[in-house]
Amino acid sequence: MLKVTPITAPHGTLSAAKYQRAIDLARGIAETAALTEARTVSRKWKHKPSWKVERKGDTSNIVTDDEIFGYQDKGTRGPYTITPRKKRALYWAGAAHPVRRVRHPGLKAQHYSEKIAAVMQKQYQRIMQGEINRVTP
Repeated sequence: MLKVTPITAPHGTLSAAKYQRAIDLARGIAETAALTEARTVSRKWKHKPSWKVERKGDTSNIVTDDEIFGYQDKGTRGPYTITPRKKRALYWAGAAHPVRRVRHPGLKAQHYSEKIAAVMQKQYQRIMQGEINRVTP
């Protein structure tokens, strides 16, 4: 889960309305950048996770309910056994068939959510600073 929490205006620098406008603009651009980064991470996957922005007060979260993204992002502990669910054996191209079970070593965590959060934070700070510079008297 990714979060962006806006800061408050330094006393005496900007009007509250101008500062809020800068916050809203920076937040929207950061959310768009994070959604783009999230889609980029999974662009070569066979299935396409769905992404959305959830806003609660001053916090924005980029979320997905895709299980596979969670496995890739956090990794899995291994080794573990994979067995067929509906058939007698597992099948894939290049395997000596039939395969009754496979020992999977586990997945290394890719930390995609941290990469997405870094992109979001960088965009937020860049836009926010630009807006503050633009409207500062």
